Amino acid sequence: MSSDAFTPGTPEVELDRRTGMPVYIEGEKNDMGDLTLTNDRILFVSNKFGPSGNIIGDLIGSALQGEQKKHEIVRLPDLRAGRTQSRRLVPDLYELTLADGRTVRVHRNLRKKWDATIRRLLSERHGATVTEDGDAWRAEPAR
Repeated sequence: MSSDAFTPGTPEVELDRRTGMPVYIEGEKNDMGDLTLTNDRILFVSNKFGPSGNIIGDLIGSALQGEQKKHEIVRLPDLRAGRTQSRRLVPDLYELTLADGRTVRVHRNLRKKWDATIRRLLSERHGATVTEDGDAWRAEPAR
């Protein structure tokens, strides 16, 4: 990963992509799909039309998959916090809080993979002040 990706004003570039990840967006339907981290946002493509085990279904799904577009679920400058959401009977999630108070929850492994990169992008590229808050972090936008 080039340090140019962290420099303000440089073009948007893809930093990492993870397939088959659960995404829970507050106020919207939960879904499984592919997540892409860029230096400006997190993008999502639903796996709604993924392999079904049925040859006809797979052919239809692959045709429809070609028409799916990535959509933005998080603009990094809108992030205000990140933490592990502990849950009792099911695995923990990585929870991101947006400026409007909504939360986006993704697979816990993304915390290990993306947390340090997101915090670095927020501070270096987007000018936010990122502070540790126990096992979590908070970001104050640049003024």
